[in-house]
Parts: sequence; C-alpha cells; structure tokens
Amino acid sequence: MATDPLARIVRKAPQAIAGPIDDTLVILNLEAEGAYHHLNRTGRRVWELMDGGPTLTGICGALTREFAVDPAACAADVSAFVDRLVERKVAILEPSAPA
Repeated sequence: MATDPLARIVRKAPQAIAGPIDDTLVILNLEAEGAYHHLNRTGRRVWELMDGGPTLTGICGALTREFAVDPAACAADVSAFVDRLVERKVAILEPSAPA
C-alpha cells in the first residue's frame, strides 16, 4: 500500500546552518564548499516549521492558517520546495512513523 507523500517527516540536515537577514534566511551547507541558499519569507517560514520534525502535512496546515493559500497549491509547492532542500542536502525526508 502506497503511503501519502505528505505524511513524510522533514528534518533539517545536521550539516545545515541558517541565519536570518531581515525577513529572509540564508542556509549554508557546511559539507559543500560555498553552497548557500537564500530563502524568501515563505521559505524561511517553512524552514522554521521544520523544527521538531513535522510532516509535510503539518507544515502545510500551518502555512494555510498563516497565509492566504489554497491547501492543494500549498501541498504541491511545499513538497517541491522540500524536495529541492533535500537535493541540496540541507534537509532530510523520512517516512512517517507507523500509526
């Protein structure tokens, strides 16, 4: 049985450090020379919501309460955004815990 991809847990990678610049965020991958990533306000909020290892569903729930965004659009955008963070090795996706 296939699991819901939004039920995956997302965590910050241990080699990633981040610091705010105004209302944005810069993430540095300590294992990649000069690899840093600049996040806008929404990306910064997703990064903040990653504390504690929430599911992608949990992140989308928080974002739809905080921003005027359609839940389906939020799910697609957050999933794609987190996939990019994983590709850049600053986030880790794990399967959800069994119910």
